[in-house]
Amino acid sequence: MAKPKKREDKREQNIIDENPFAAAFRKSGLANEEQLESARHDNASREQARAQQNQRKNMTLSQRGKAGKSGKFIPTPSVAGKIYGQIKNISAATVPADIATAPYNFIPLPEKALSSELGEKIGNILIEDNHWKEKLSKEEQSALRDLFHDFRFSGDRYSGEIELNIKALTSLFIGGNESGETFAPAGSPMIPGSSLRGMVKNLFQIITCGAWEKGETLTGNHPYYRCLIASNRAPQNKILNELYKDRMTSTEDGKVKKVAKPGFLVKIGTKYRIYPIIEDKEHSIVIKEYKEKYRADISKSLVRWDGERAYVQVGLISAKSRNNLKSKDEIEQFMRVTPAEKRKDIGKQYYRYMNVNELNKAKYFEVPDDVIEEYKNDKNRGGVNLLDGSSKKYIEGNMPQSIAGFSESYKYIVPCYYLLENGVVTSFGHGQSFRVAYRNSIMDAISSELTKPVVDFASAVFGRSLSAASWASRVAFDDAKLISTHRNDEKAKARALMNPNPTSIQLYLNQDSKESLLHWESSNARIRGYKMYWHNPKTTWKASPQEIEQIDGKRDEQKGGILKNIQPLAKDSEFKGAIRFKELTACELGALLKVFHVCPEGQPAYKIGMGKSIGLGSIEIKTKLQLENGSRYTQLLDNDFLHNSLTEESNPDKFIRVYEEYVSQQSMNAVYKKTIKTLGLMLDYRNTELPYWADAVAPIDGSTNNQNQDNVDKRFELRSILPDVEKVIERAEKPM
Repeated sequence: MAKPKKREDKREQNIIDENPFAAAFRKSGLANEEQLESARHDNASREQARAQQNQRKNMTLSQRGKAGKSGKFIPTPSVAGKIYGQIKNISAATVPADIATAPYNFIPLPEKALSSELGEKIGNILIEDNHWKEKLSKEEQSALRDLFHDFRFSGDRYSGEIELNIKALTSLFIGGNESGETFAPAGSPMIPGSSLRGMVKNLFQIITCGAWEKGETLTGNHPYYRCLIASNRAPQNKILNELYKDRMTSTEDGKVKKVAKPGFLVKIGTKYRIYPIIEDKEHSIVIKEYKEKYRADISKSLVRWDGERAYVQVGLISAKSRNNLKSKDEIEQFMRVTPAEKRKDIGKQYYRYMNVNELNKAKYFEVPDDVIEEYKNDKNRGGVNLLDGSSKKYIEGNMPQSIAGFSESYKYIVPCYYLLENGVVTSFGHGQSFRVAYRNSIMDAISSELTKPVVDFASAVFGRSLSAASWASRVAFDDAKLISTHRNDEKAKARALMNPNPTSIQLYLNQDSKESLLHWESSNARIRGYKMYWHNPKTTWKASPQEIEQIDGKRDEQKGGILKNIQPLAKDSEFKGAIRFKELTACELGALLKVFHVCPEGQPAYKIGMGKSIGLGSIEIKTKLQLENGSRYTQLLDNDFLHNSLTEESNPDKFIRVYEEYVSQQSMNAVYKKTIKTLGLMLDYRNTELPYWADAVAPIDGSTNNQNQDNVDKRFELRSILPDVEKVIERAEKPM
């Protein structure tokens, strides 16, 4: 047995001599001898191809994988026959930082907004000192009316319609009713004009380099976060962890203390107040005693009322930790005999509680409305919702109906912890380590040039309502009616839909360094752009048995499941609709037509309806431009039929050229071309034929698709960065 062992050692030494990374893969079990031999063969072929073609000369290390001392290349993801981080449980050092995948990507933002022709005429009246005017004088109102009239009726103006012939390239679901059937108000499925309008307006905004405004394009909310630890396995979290510690802790006499203060959140009328606890009146109870006293399920967070006491039950205590719960005497004994540096090994042993009679009745802090709204909008919060005071999901026991010496009539009261800055409540939550809002809002991550007020093309064409003025849309969208045989997919539970998650800073913010991640409070934080979903007919919209079991299985049957039953329309369904427009300039019409001519050399397709993130809603749109020929008001009938006053335009490209000339005149040509190129790549349906496409645009899986918890994808935990659009397509062509 000794000789084979030596031969094994020698073989391993040879591998190390040849490439130190190969031995690391072999030792870790990520690759066996056969796979390594295959990798070496691939490397030799790759070296030969590189010498012949020199195609990969300028690729970055993160694209290629890792190279050893010999310079020989072993592509990190493909060495075990997998790509895009599907090898599980690997360290941050093993996987390039930019191999996150997602069913979406981003169209980069322009540095500034493009003013429309209408904006060039009326902008000076509506805008002053980089702000929209709240009111206009009578003289300004009169001048504005004259300019509007002149703009709409002077010079060449075009009215007519763009006929839309739509074909579903994948199954299509437009939500219609509680039964999960597609939208069909008159019995026959259709795509409502409102859905088409939303899709087209979003693309129009991108193509015309539109302005970004709070409330119009984006909310001004502050994202929430919490980062309690930054382990060696997730070094990318260190900066966020430091930010959180700086916000939530202070150091006094060499000891770290949490700064969140205890109190009661009280709803009085429609407003919220926080009453602090009298100093040193916060209490604690041993968890083991608490569990036995209330027969409590301590695997979740909640508030428990017992008379005047409000217990703050926080944290998910694992089964292993539950077995380590100790009595008060056992805790005291452990602390006496254990060295200080080892005492934290005891784990969580106490819950805190407060007494309503010990709140400071003479002092309170009004919670600002925007803090309340942002708390409501934190969709990623799990556990207790402090604003849902009547919920049995978060509250156990009965809230006291009155408090001795408290004269205010309240709707509900709940224990909380809160942060003050200059005497103002900035955040609050359940437990001392709650999620806090970044000091910067999402809008702070937009270029100031792009957020300046401007009458952009979207405002000019689709209408706008301002405090000082408003004007109507000059485009209208007809419902697209089904013209093919009505066929449905089978009815099934859909996979969980993905919601926007701006707390995923590695995905939503431009990251210019792999050593440290930018976050929403970084001075140079910039959002990545317009979010769009990839086409992916290779995915399935149906929930897997594991997903149904793990998500719906946790719900009370009477409450219904989280996963919804839907019945999409089958692919190849065909619809016919129209966009009717009135009095557009040639430039405005060209911008509208460009929406449907973004990648003329490819196969443009669009996403509409529900389920975009799970592969539904890819449609092909073929258009026909028809213009009013001037006979609408001169002739009523053609024989026995209504007279058609529309004539098909044989050369719609001439309008697009007018718009692109306008862009060039405004010195926006470079950013426009970049936008069109990126948008065209995202819309091109031919991408779906690439050999590794399904992997390149797959969501980062949680445990719902993995019964083996040792096989969980760690890329989200490691905050792997999402590649840009071009890189995603490049990686879908071949393993890298």
